[in-house]
Amino acid sequence: AGKWNTTIDRTRFWRHSLEVAIACREIAEAIKYGCDEEAFVAGLIHDIGLLVLEKSFPEKFERIWLEAERGESIFEQEERVWESNHARIGRFLLEQWNLPEVICQAVGYYHNEFSPGNNEPEFRLPQIVALADIIARFSITKARPLLSSEQEYKEILCTNLKLDPRKLCEIEKALFGKTVQEAGFLEIEIGSPDDLMVEANRSEEHTSELQSRQSI
Repeated sequence: AGKWNTTIDRTRFWRHSLEVAIACREIAEAIKYGCDEEAFVAGLIHDIGLLVLEKSFPEKFERIWLEAERGESIFEQEERVWESNHARIGRFLLEQWNLPEVICQAVGYYHNEFSPGNNEPEFRLPQIVALADIIARFSITKARPLLSSEQEYKEILCTNLKLDPRKLCEIEKALFGKTVQEAGFLEIEIGSPDDLMVEANRSEEHTSELQSRQSI
């Protein structure tokens, strides 16, 4: 068997995935989604398509990942190279595994651009995952693209999901602590305390830079 090229830092991958899973569960609970654990699972595996691409196209993926580490959009690069992206590829894989369709759709659609007023039932879970992914402080890549529309999009998703922005703020504030706590409980390696503080500080700098851009 050939050696699996591990371009993606697994600690960063699972740290981000667990944080998004916890955020999904908290958002689902806040909006009375009805199945919090379903939301948790969707969040935990939302980026599984990245591992498929890494395994299937190691050389191309490594080049794309290097750009992503510098802050370029991974989705834009995937579309350019494969005319697809890891969300759709993840959905295809999960369908082969016969996972519930609602989870497959959440993984496949979470990167869609949801428009204001979209409150259709089949798009509730994808929007929960999308919102959780935005508020996650731990990113998979070392750099995180500065998207000037991030705050605006967060507000759109909140409105679509009928989530009180103050409640979202509470979820965001508690997310770091809950991620560290649950990583210990689930025995998921998410890095040393120093690593976690560096990531948290980087996330705060990212948020501050976004806010300063929006105020110009």
